[in-house]
Amino acid sequence: MCGILLLCFLLHVEVMSLDIQGRHAWRQTQTMWNIKNFVEQDINILNPRVSHYNFGHTNIYRYEFPIMQWLFAGVLKITGKNIFIIKLLNFAVGILTLVGVFRFLKLFFKNRNVALIGCWAFSFSPSFYYFIVSPIPDNFAMMCSIWGLVYFLIARSKETQRTYLCAGILLSLGTLAKLPFILYYAFILGYFVWIDNRYNFSTIKNYLCLTSPIIFPLIWYSMVINTWGGNPIVKGILRESSDLTIAAEYLIHHLISTLPELIINYGALLFFVIGIIYFFRKDLYKLSRAKVLYFWLGALLAYVVFEANVIGKSHDYYLFPFFLPVFLIVAFGYQQVVISKFRWVAFLSLAILPVTAYLRINDRWDIDRSSVYKDLEINTSDPDLTYYINNHINFNLYLIDWCLDIIN
Repeated sequence: MCGILLLCFLLHVEVMSLDIQGRHAWRQTQTMWNIKNFVEQDINILNPRVSHYNFGHTNIYRYEFPIMQWLFAGVLKITGKNIFIIKLLNFAVGILTLVGVFRFLKLFFKNRNVALIGCWAFSFSPSFYYFIVSPIPDNFAMMCSIWGLVYFLIARSKETQRTYLCAGILLSLGTLAKLPFILYYAFILGYFVWIDNRYNFSTIKNYLCLTSPIIFPLIWYSMVINTWGGNPIVKGILRESSDLTIAAEYLIHHLISTLPELIINYGALLFFVIGIIYFFRKDLYKLSRAKVLYFWLGALLAYVVFEANVIGKSHDYYLFPFFLPVFLIVAFGYQQVVISKFRWVAFLSLAILPVTAYLRINDRWDIDRSSVYKDLEINTSDPDLTYYINNHINFNLYLIDWCLDIIN
């Protein structure tokens, strides 16, 4: 496990000092503005601020609960603003995610080697490989949610209310940090319906400890969603302007491109397919735990269909909730091959994953991949631009160089 983490660090240390640039720089810069304004203006976690004044006479914009941005700002209050520190903190979140993946797979399969293989494959998911040093709250949400499921599986063996509550708090934090991770509660509900279905007083009490912290994200999002205005994420494909034909095109794209190329990694794709084949060949689809997975994946698929037009083809980080169940299948596929006479194929595949991830992702950090750099030239000597900046009138500008202060 330590070897996986060390290799991840060595492969990313070169890009940790780069500014916010490359693919999805726009979204990362929104996060950086939250952090910058927590540091410089208002540390109140309930007042996340962005870079513009499109909301009247304030730049407060409450979207996801900014727990990650606020924590990172607390560190910067001590260290001073430094992009390397931000990326190092984000990398630490990614490391905690990988450790959580290992613990989850170990608890699920009862096999340490399968958990190590699954963790190795997860670490070289091209999308995760890129975003592990990219400041977006989806990283923090995935980390908390995975650990929430880890503590849930631990709690089922220990039967302690404290562990159930810990699992519930982590799942709640994941949902607060990014709403789609509320779908991890589908895994919990599946266990309650098909496995822990004794429904005695002890079971009910444990699950109440587990689910009660969900009240906090429910309160937050019930307060802020009505301030999102015309944000298409609220109505999804039910918007009048939604084109179902285009939505179907996006879904096909995710199936034939995003899933094998960015989420799984072509080097591990064969083992994802093998995992599915052996799942049915060994009649595992009849087990109660299989019903839990059906329900969980069904909830995730419903989310992707509903938000298909918003996710489009490019927003692969919207698919973070899928990563854990996908790599559960990948790990199972590797397990079937490792115990066969073709184990050398599995080991060869595992060896090439870092190479295929690097080849697919390395140019994503190039400044030429930053659409904002290419499409928006900022000329602070332009009197019209200066007027809009100084008067904060409907000027939606996210600066890529988050440390650059052009307003003054």
